[in-house]
Amino acid sequence: MGTLEWILIFLACAVFLIVAWNLEEIKRSLHSLLWWKLDLTELDKQINQYNTLSIIKSTRGQSFLLLIFSSCFTILSILFSDLPNIDFVEVFLSLLLGYFIYRGHQWAMMSAMIFWTVEKLYPLYEVYEALINFSDSNSEGLIMYLIWWALYMHIFYLAFNVERLRDSKREGIPPKFAIPTQGGH
Repeated sequence: MGTLEWILIFLACAVFLIVAWNLEEIKRSLHSLLWWKLDLTELDKQINQYNTLSIIKSTRGQSFLLLIFSSCFTILSILFSDLPNIDFVEVFLSLLLGYFIYRGHQWAMMSAMIFWTVEKLYPLYEVYEALINFSDSNSEGLIMYLIWWALYMHIFYLAFNVERLRDSKREGIPPKFAIPTQGGH
């Protein structure tokens, strides 16, 4: 394994630890793969402690950190692999969305969910096409793409719902959409 692979593995482990740092039990981290399920106690904590949670503990901060990690990963891949320089546009968009997410903009959170999904669909399409044509493919990477997609989506979606519920509480109106929850634990 080369130096780049070790650096990327280290960065992936660091991001996982940052995200997992707030999780009270392993069971809850597995529920992150079900990104549309939200923990009501976590939602309440995020709303009630909105201004006091650190960047590592707030979902908007975690979203920003995940986008920074993704940007660092992309930059390293551009510098040490065969990614084209045009991918610096992806880095710029990720960092821009991350900034606006951290500032609490719902449109940025929704855009990040769309951007992240589209970004992960293309490699999945390549794997699918290779499997159909019986050519050599990176099909083992398929599961990793899905796991990373689900983990990022969970944090983006939780941050989006925190902002949405904060707005509805501030304006005294009920939320527009039902929130799928997994209960208090």
